Amino acid sequence: MRWIGILGLALCLNVPVVAAQDEPAWPSPASFLKDMEQSAADLGGREAKWVKKSFGPRFAALEAGRQGQVMSLVEALQETRQPFAESIWGYLKGVDALLQRPDAAAWTGWHRHVAFFASSTKHRQRAKAYLANSEGLLNQGKLHSANTGTWLVRGGRMAFDLDDQDRPRISFDSSTVVCLAKGDSARLHQVRGQYDVLENEFRVETGRLDWERTVREGDFQAEVRAFNIRLKGSTFTTDSATFQSDMFGTPLHGTLHFKVQAEKQAKKRTYPRFESSAGRIVLDSVFHGVSYEGGLAVRGSKMSGMGSDGLPAEITFNQADSVLVVCRSQEVLFSEDGLDAVHAALVMRLGEDSLTHEDISIRYLDKKRLFRATRQVEGVGMQPFVDSYHGIEVEAEALEWRLDGPVVEFRRLAGGGAEPGAFRSLDCFEKDVYDQMMGIDPIHPLAELSRYTNRRGVDSFYAAEYADFLGLQTEQAEMILVGLTNVGYVDLDLATGFCQVKPRAVKHMLCQKGARDHDVLAFYSRPRGTVYATLSLNNLRMSLKGIGQIAVSEAQDVQIVPDGGEIALGEDRDFAFSGLVKAGKFQLKGSDFEFDYASFKIEVRQAESLRIMVEQPGKYDTYGRPALRLVASSIEELTGTLEIDNPRNKLSFPMIREKIAV
Repeated sequence: MRWIGILGLALCLNVPVVAAQDEPAWPSPASFLKDMEQSAADLGGREAKWVKKSFGPRFAALEAGRQGQVMSLVEALQETRQPFAESIWGYLKGVDALLQRPDAAAWTGWHRHVAFFASSTKHRQRAKAYLANSEGLLNQGKLHSANTGTWLVRGGRMAFDLDDQDRPRISFDSSTVVCLAKGDSARLHQVRGQYDVLENEFRVETGRLDWERTVREGDFQAEVRAFNIRLKGSTFTTDSATFQSDMFGTPLHGTLHFKVQAEKQAKKRTYPRFESSAGRIVLDSVFHGVSYEGGLAVRGSKMSGMGSDGLPAEITFNQADSVLVVCRSQEVLFSEDGLDAVHAALVMRLGEDSLTHEDISIRYLDKKRLFRATRQVEGVGMQPFVDSYHGIEVEAEALEWRLDGPVVEFRRLAGGGAEPGAFRSLDCFEKDVYDQMMGIDPIHPLAELSRYTNRRGVDSFYAAEYADFLGLQTEQAEMILVGLTNVGYVDLDLATGFCQVKPRAVKHMLCQKGARDHDVLAFYSRPRGTVYATLSLNNLRMSLKGIGQIAVSEAQDVQIVPDGGEIALGEDRDFAFSGLVKAGKFQLKGSDFEFDYASFKIEVRQAESLRIMVEQPGKYDTYGRPALRLVASSIEELTGTLEIDNPRNKLSFPMIREKIAV
């Protein structure tokens, strides 16, 4: 083995290598070929025939120096006990591949690799795999092949050389890296990098991945740089990707996931994937009238928005070039048909006011031009919509708006339950609803919360702190706080557990004690169809349907029964109706009534009649109160004002003060 030390130098000089032994292994090229043919016969008759008929003539025509080079390397491989069936046979196949395409640089560089393995037993297993792959490498650019996948490099420039530690490597430029697996393939284009032979890794310097065979083909691409691909699988991930598209001007930096996927339908492909880590894009027209700003995640044919730079993604829906709806969410799913987002914050602009919801599911269907916001069925998303223009909160399953239309609908979903829609004044306090929250607990949850905040002197805290105060698990305390969030007493961030007490909690504690004025104004909608109410975007009037009796004042025993179950709600709880007004012992029937919330009175514009009820001596109702009956006569064709209460104290006066001009 003394001659092996000079083998590498001799190969670099492209001169024949003569072993420093008394006799060479083969006295002539013919004897070498004969020996190779006999060894090949152990593999099979086809292999022996190949040596004799194909390899032999090409080798015999080779110049003497290269013949000696080949024979010396085969002898060296035998000395290092490399098996003929893999290593030596693979080497001969590689030599034959080079003989069929004269390339002096490839011959010299590749033989440096073979010499490296022939001079050492340290990398014996890697040498066997590399040499066995020689023909595939030189003819097809095949780097690695296994059950998990086959990696090839096609096109561009390929150079065999040694790195700064004299280890074998193959350098590529302007090439395409291809992975074949699962009956499918994926490609990385315009690659510059090196194949580390010993580590069986491809070290990419630069490259480009296109969204081939997806519905986004031609639209998306990602530039990659400085990462390694381990060739034992059919995937790679890099966090140094730059995503680009003609759909937006700003390149995004993030993580790219590559995987060969056996999926023939383009719309169902979920790779390649990209997730932005920084930067925000602006898409002015995702769909007509719909814009997007935020980060981006792409999963094959599916594109989704995501929060970035510490801000949620934002979707805006426009009408007549003005923004009407703004939704913010950490994730937005785009499709050819529209978009979806769960746990979104909704703002619908109503002049200087708005209708809002902090945790809603939204969907946009482009073919129908339909925007839908649906309340969650659990968690903090069960809380109502808050409408600051009309001064109400709205409990309806969904809100729907067609972008080209002037009407917003509050409705229940088809197939949903028969729960009524509730439209309550923001100052409404219903004691029976308040008491229902207590359930079978010994103390009301709001009273417990008030006890905690008063004792600690705080109006914000974490769920874990509240759990410690209650002696419960954090999860149990969170469930209590979720319930309080849904009735508007606190704001709970489920992600962090942070909880902020809202002013409404303090108000309702005072209302419960009788220490604060409030109203009982609530409209419950039970329509025959699925639409509770419609909101006109032209004049912001809300038309409510299926309304039964409305309690205006419990203390003064004032109720309204609207004709047809319909009322028209205006700004700050003012509303118009026709029907019957019950005020203590008076019943007023007519049309075009106007209720003014600020002064808490009813303008009587066209009353048909005023009837009075009197007590029936010795008769009582089911509540033990004197039974009443209507007097036979009535006052007709009235106009004027029915004052229900002093506007500064809506519940303090025991009698209704009325001024009716006849």
